[in-house]
Amino acid sequence: MTMTMQHGQQAPRFAQQDCPPSCKDDRCHPFMALKALNQPTRMEIFRMVHNSANGECVDVIASRFSGPLSNISLHLAVLSRAGLIVGQRQKHAVVYRSNPQAVEDLLCYVLGIETDWRFAPGARRHN
Repeated sequence: MTMTMQHGQQAPRFAQQDCPPSCKDDRCHPFMALKALNQPTRMEIFRMVHNSANGECVDVIASRFSGPLSNISLHLAVLSRAGLIVGQRQKHAVVYRSNPQAVEDLLCYVLGIETDWRFAPGARRHN
């Protein structure tokens, strides 16, 4: 669905209360994870990393996508900031693994199951 705007019209703005972060650190808000997964390439990267038993290194991830390595690195950074994946240096490569607590928390949030939003790095627990 496409929305066209007449000259002089402004796009509707969402009020702060429409999607307030649950704490001052946006990384602990579920909308960050959902927004990160909304982009198709990032969703594929996340699925690849999540389905890998031992994680995936950047070179392997990049080899499965067209485009420069810098684009893949940006996608990995977004997923990392959202707390969905964690990178760990091993010798000369960085290996990415999914954060299982993040997956559980995100599914609980989407399904409406009460839980603390706790997985993001630096996030505070809420009661």
